[in-house]
Amino acid sequence: MILIGLVGENGSGKETFANLLKEKFGTNAVTHIHTSDLLKETLTAWSVPLTRRNLQDMAIIMDHAYGKGTLSRAIKERITNAKTDFVILDGVRWQSDVDLIRSITPNKLVYITASVEHRYERIKTRKEKVGEDQASFEQFLKEEQIETELEIKNIGKGADITIVNDGSIEDLRREVEASTNKITCIL
Repeated sequence: MILIGLVGENGSGKETFANLLKEKFGTNAVTHIHTSDLLKETLTAWSVPLTRRNLQDMAIIMDHAYGKGTLSRAIKERITNAKTDFVILDGVRWQSDVDLIRSITPNKLVYITASVEHRYERIKTRKEKVGEDQASFEQFLKEEQIETELEIKNIGKGADITIVNDGSIEDLRREVEASTNKITCIL
């Protein structure tokens, strides 16, 4: 199993990267885990809307109440129980996530980024989270200043692979192909 950590700002293309990897290797070869999975499960159990802000707040609450890295420690079991060739940990946000990735070998940390304008347009069209398509550009920028988002660029600087996703889906497909060649050579 190769663990691939995906770090990137909101709307940068992490989900698309994962989907392209599944397309290349097959869905049975790839386990895709979002760091937000546990947050969504908790909010759903409490009947709290799955907004981006609620997910961010829940991560902060967990970290403050139960110690730094609480979410990372909870996700580790899901990673180690995966029985596929590739495990993607999507949504790396904190140093504890990086520490988790680096503790499981082999691993690669991939930073996917894009201009703020491209990312804003993507979130408006994808409608992944409640209210995302109605957010103003100012709201989008404000959400990027919340505690869960602040370390992304610094973590990205330490990534093994960086992809700037400002082009077409075909451009990203070529980047994923080049990245998977770098990733699979560690076997």
